[in-house]
Amino acid sequence: MVLLDEAFFSIAVMLLLQARDRPLVIPAPIRGRKPRIGVKAVGLRAIRLRGAGRYRYTHEDRGTSVRMNVVVAHKSYRHKKTGRRCNKKRLYATGRVRGNPVAIRDRYRKRFGVESSYRQLGQVRPRTSTTDGVVRLLWVAVGLLPRNAWGRFGSERGRTWTLGIACLLILTEILAIGAKNAPNRLTTERLDEWPRPPT
Repeated sequence: MVLLDEAFFSIAVMLLLQARDRPLVIPAPIRGRKPRIGVKAVGLRAIRLRGAGRYRYTHEDRGTSVRMNVVVAHKSYRHKKTGRRCNKKRLYATGRVRGNPVAIRDRYRKRFGVESSYRQLGQVRPRTSTTDGVVRLLWVAVGLLPRNAWGRFGSERGRTWTLGIACLLILTEILAIGAKNAPNRLTTERLDEWPRPPT
């Protein structure tokens, strides 16, 4: 299944994926000017006014069009400043994907994406003041390891697992694998090979 960012919501991308029979889930952003007061909403704006569910939609632009299913799902979150529970609607363009809106929303949240993980990547990425691009790219790769560990293990545990716990988990696994693969130097056969201290 192809899980893409909303920047890939275009007719060319969806026609390519449909031609190759690939299941896809892409967020459907609402672009363009808002309708004037008193004018009925059309397109994705009209679908957003409906309840949670699956709707058929034809996306047209400059003479080309593509038919798809648009899934309307709800996202519940707590506002940081007021502390109140808020709801937000999410629109997903899908193709050859089954499931209710909650299942599609949760499946899309497990994707690997630089855009969605940049905040968490900043929490675990080592800080540096060097201008060397190779070193900075290396720290990004190092920071992606615990972030992906949290995406793999932490999302299955719900809110009981945090990013810090996932970092400790991946660190202990790395140390355990390193200790297992390291040669055992404290053996009687190799003690004689060690250099003797000077007298």
